[in-house]
Amino acid sequence: HILGADNMNRKLIALVFVVLSALLLAQAGGAAATSAFFIPDEPNDTFATATPLFQSNSTGGYFLTANDLDYYRFDLPSDNDVYVDARVAGEHGNPPQPVELRLYDASYSLIAENLTCDEDLSLSEPLTAGTYFVLIQRCPGPHYIDNSYGLYVGWPQAVPPWPGDVEPNDTPAQAVPVAYGDDLRGWFSDTDTTDYYKFAGQAGDQIALALTDVSFRDKGTFTLYDPNSDLVTLNVTNVNWPYDLWAELPLTGDYLVKATPSSAYYGDGSIDYDRVLTLTGGDEPNNTMATATDITLGPRLPVTHDYLCDTDWFRFEGRAGDVLAGINTDTAIENVYLYRADGSYLPGHVLPADGIYYLKVSGYYDDKWDSYCNEGVVVYPFAEALWVSPTANKFAGDKTIRQGDIVTRKTTAGQWQIVFDASDVGITKNVNAIEVMPNGSILMSLAAAQNVPGLGEVQPQDIIRFIPTSLGDNTAGTFEWFLDGSDVGLTTSGERIDAIYMQRDIENPLRISTTGSGSVPRTSGGTLKFADEDILNLVGGIFGANSAGTWRMSLDGSTVPGLAKEDISNLARVETYPAHDSTLLTGLDSAFKVNNVSGTPFDVMDGDLWQPVIVGFTPQKIDAMAVGS
Repeated sequence: HILGADNMNRKLIALVFVVLSALLLAQAGGAAATSAFFIPDEPNDTFATATPLFQSNSTGGYFLTANDLDYYRFDLPSDNDVYVDARVAGEHGNPPQPVELRLYDASYSLIAENLTCDEDLSLSEPLTAGTYFVLIQRCPGPHYIDNSYGLYVGWPQAVPPWPGDVEPNDTPAQAVPVAYGDDLRGWFSDTDTTDYYKFAGQAGDQIALALTDVSFRDKGTFTLYDPNSDLVTLNVTNVNWPYDLWAELPLTGDYLVKATPSSAYYGDGSIDYDRVLTLTGGDEPNNTMATATDITLGPRLPVTHDYLCDTDWFRFEGRAGDVLAGINTDTAIENVYLYRADGSYLPGHVLPADGIYYLKVSGYYDDKWDSYCNEGVVVYPFAEALWVSPTANKFAGDKTIRQGDIVTRKTTAGQWQIVFDASDVGITKNVNAIEVMPNGSILMSLAAAQNVPGLGEVQPQDIIRFIPTSLGDNTAGTFEWFLDGSDVGLTTSGERIDAIYMQRDIENPLRISTTGSGSVPRTSGGTLKFADEDILNLVGGIFGANSAGTWRMSLDGSTVPGLAKEDISNLARVETYPAHDSTLLTGLDSAFKVNNVSGTPFDVMDGDLWQPVIVGFTPQKIDAMAVGS
């Protein structure tokens, strides 16, 4: 089941596995989920349920069960040489999980396969235009459910035809005939300062004069005339650089493009220009907030950059608690920004209230190392949601929601839907802490001891993992040990776990908070004393039925003004790339005043800045919170 995608044209190998950990599927509909909706991209274990894969995009996922099969589908628009690559990575000290790779045609016939079970394997085939499928599955041997894989498919891009800068083309009568998709490339000189091109257009055509290379500092100025020789306004996006030119054609007939030197370069002995005459796609023009395309919340946002550096806007209805990890990070693969309905920029990654929001997906990226543009389909990480577990039965007035359940918001205001039905899988005690892993499994601690199916007695100082085969109204799956608290010094009443999060892509990921005070083995030696406002980090952790590790302080709550009087009762981390843009979300057990900010147990706080993220997120107290689908 896939977890996301990023532009593979650059920096793929360094970024793909970081992106994987941030991309869980989102379920935004109002109907109750009854099977695999909350499990990342399941089901995709047949040809019929294959997940779409786009050219020059990477994706990836996990094998949540030993027999998990993941199918992907891609469409090849014309005959070409196709390259498929798969790579695997180890997690939590496990070695990489080797995989097998197979390629099928539209009739499900096997074309090629790579069964070498390497950590990096590929297929390269000349294919005709059509639909194709890729199957990736784990090789025989140990099964590591936390290990991820990356998958990529690509083929060479077609070069735009060039009709040539055929001189003389200095007047409309001498204009060079061109068509959509042609490259308008030429040169000026002291004696040649005007070039004309003509093309046939239809009324309503959305066109662009697009760049061919972001590094090419275009020195031409372009003017567009309709069949009546009237000026057609060329709209400009990215005014400074790189600027896109686009327009809607008002009439059917022959149009003229006039190219002249930019004033800043006039008189240069050799001035060149280069633009592609582009007929854009169905959602254009969506280059401005006013022309934004309506979308719905989903796990990924496939964006068609119709031409190089194309910037697109989107409008959607969001809910308080929706998590957009792939925004506002200003990176090459996630150059997406969030705005309120009034047009003001909204920082952060969590929606503070129900309402209309806008996304600006910039086609251009620039930093001190690189400058480049996106073109074609790029799949951006989009929406996740906060999951919570209530303190008491009948949460939000819904008698079907009980204290051991895990729920998330419905689209309808004030309504919630069950993600994890505790009674379906034998959990009778309150769920006191949760964390959703990248592969869709759920870590949890219980408020009191109980016998858990397949494990025996579980204490409130322990962490167990639920591996789902189905979530929602019909929850099913199995449990396994994740942390035996007694193995790492958690034994007393005050040392019961009431908050968990796993920080991604670091050596010592597990953080917890507890219901009270206690002491545990300190990493640097001796004993580490702590209280319920602190966050502890397990160092050198070994997870499973036979756990090991020592502890260090991740947050000394007494150093935050007012926090020493409080109990951190839930934690969740919004993981982004780069990691320093990630956000720690925190909830407290009672009304509080921390860092001169007052709040209630119904609020969600930014645990790094101690500022409110959502005021009044839940109608009642909750025991646990996590970022999930």
